Amino acid sequence: MEEYILLIILSIMTVALTVIYGFGLILKKENILTYRYSILTVLLHSLFLIGTNFASSEIQNIALHNTIPVLNLFLFRNLYVEFSKQINKKDTSALKYVFVRAVPFIFIFIMSLSTIQLVANKQLEIDVVDAFDFAVVISVVIYQFAILTNLFILNIKLKRATLEKYQHVFLINILIITVYASVLFMNLILGTLTDNFMTSGIVYLVLVGFTFTNYIKKDYLYEVKVYKKMSARSEDVSNQTNKTIALDALTGVFAREYFIRHIKTFDKEEESLSVVIMQITGLKLINESFGYERGDEILQEVILVVSDIFAESTIARLSGSQFAIIQTSLSDNEIADKIKIIESICKERDGFIVNIYFGVYMRRKSDLLLFDIYKRAEQDLYYNKLISNKRDQSKLADALWKNFGELLPSLYMHLKRCSNLAEEFALHMNMNATQVNDLRNAALLHDIALTFMPTIVEYEVSFKDAFEEKVYMSHTSKGYDIAVESGISPNAAEAILYHHENFDGSGYPHGSRGDEIPYLAQIVALVDLIDMMMHYGKKTEALENVLLSKIGIEFSSELVYTMIDFLKKRKFIKEIS
Repeated sequence: MEEYILLIILSIMTVALTVIYGFGLILKKENILTYRYSILTVLLHSLFLIGTNFASSEIQNIALHNTIPVLNLFLFRNLYVEFSKQINKKDTSALKYVFVRAVPFIFIFIMSLSTIQLVANKQLEIDVVDAFDFAVVISVVIYQFAILTNLFILNIKLKRATLEKYQHVFLINILIITVYASVLFMNLILGTLTDNFMTSGIVYLVLVGFTFTNYIKKDYLYEVKVYKKMSARSEDVSNQTNKTIALDALTGVFAREYFIRHIKTFDKEEESLSVVIMQITGLKLINESFGYERGDEILQEVILVVSDIFAESTIARLSGSQFAIIQTSLSDNEIADKIKIIESICKERDGFIVNIYFGVYMRRKSDLLLFDIYKRAEQDLYYNKLISNKRDQSKLADALWKNFGELLPSLYMHLKRCSNLAEEFALHMNMNATQVNDLRNAALLHDIALTFMPTIVEYEVSFKDAFEEKVYMSHTSKGYDIAVESGISPNAAEAILYHHENFDGSGYPHGSRGDEIPYLAQIVALVDLIDMMMHYGKKTEALENVLLSKIGIEFSSELVYTMIDFLKKRKFIKEIS
């Protein structure tokens, strides 16, 4: 009865894993593709175990004593090889390479001879067969323990090397390996290894299932590399004096001075010489908001990814966030593919949206010097940045809002509500798509600079003295700087700068009046006031009366009446009043 229960459990788990495997291959899931051979092997192992329950005793005997041990070996071989490939670990030991990869194939030869012998010579003495079977089982166990030990040591090293927030991934692997090794050891002690094939099949399914579901993402591995790289650098500073003169202290790539000094040596290279210029934006804002350590950490992580993907290239840091990547053996398509990989991995680091721009130029004339190639790649960078910024304005604004707005939850929601209201109003005004987008982004970011100010707590604006008030008033110009630096359109940035100007000239920062105030800025100021009234003001005060009282002081009469008409159509006036 117990054997049938185990058979049912094994069958259900096999079907479930087969479905997951099939969909994973169709959808090209990275974790399934990485461990595809391990999953395939464990499925074959399970199907074979299920099939032996419906076979004749003679066939069952041959299968259990010959085929299943070989599948066990291949399962652990594939697990080790695929895990090693996943963490970019190369087998440097020839002995280990032969042991891990070749032993299962050697066993196929041995077990084939054994199978032929069992079928051809049915009169073979039973004690000889038992002795051979025992040797096979012990060999498989030794192989399994060797693989498990190596995987255990690898995960221990990775756990120690990575940051605390990623350690749980390796800890789970260590736990899985420990549990399985304990079960294997207990079966060996109790002499029940050959009696628990069905149970072992279930355990194998669980082992493989945990391995691919607990998939180690590339980000985790790059975190490990960053940590190890920085640790090694700090431990070996005294021995790297001469080398670090040529290297940038923060990122480990070549310094600008070394690059300029040796730029002429690249002109002797073949005609396919190409230059990639890379620029990372937004780090200055992260430095100012969260400290330079956080910005430096993100920069190091990005450059480590770039160094790993452009492993054969020369990389130099030209300025704070601009880098040159030089290579001679890559085609246009290969460079484009590498750039796509970098963008996909680095688009978000530690919860921050990271904007990375690239410019590429390949030398096709032998008389073109590297400096000329560099200048053309730089022009391509600025062109791509301009096109990208025009195309992805909303993405840029959303990234800034997400990165910095969350520092003040109430401000975070206020900005989003203002953005939604401004966008609806722009559509009501039949503005074109560009104007709608600019207004939406300006409203989303108009108070973003308040997150940099320590005196602002939960969006409660209060001042202890004139200095604090002056600091608060600077948030318009600071917000403008943030928008410009991040690539937000000039019209949206200008609306952020002027959104506290009043129609009568009593506002700030410039005291502009009337038509001197950009129209988008007037709308941003109006939706800002409306949202403040709706969520922070007195609920008993009629919104329409408040808006009418601002005519000629803060807003033009035309804008106020247009807004009131819009609010009535959207039933905002009735709801608030």
